[in-house]
Amino acid sequence: MPRTIPIVPRAGGPAAADDAQEAALLELAIAAFGNRERALRWLRRPRRDFGGLAPLEMLDTPAGARQVAALLRGLAAARGEDEA
Repeated sequence: MPRTIPIVPRAGGPAAADDAQEAALLELAIAAFGNRERALRWLRRPRRDFGGLAPLEMLDTPAGARQVAALLRGLAAARGEDEA
């Protein structure tokens, strides 16, 4: 089942680490795309870069999460350079 960005984070339990990872990824996506709506749209849409998986689906493995985060960091850095 694909992951979703929670509206209200759960406290404690094993899912808390997943929530923290998703929250950090959302912050990176907002930095890359400028607002929450565009960031969520990108995170949920299947991408060719990820073999047709949505970026949120990539969080199922540590390597996939690193791959998504690296791409978002690059996009955020490019956005920051464009605004400077």
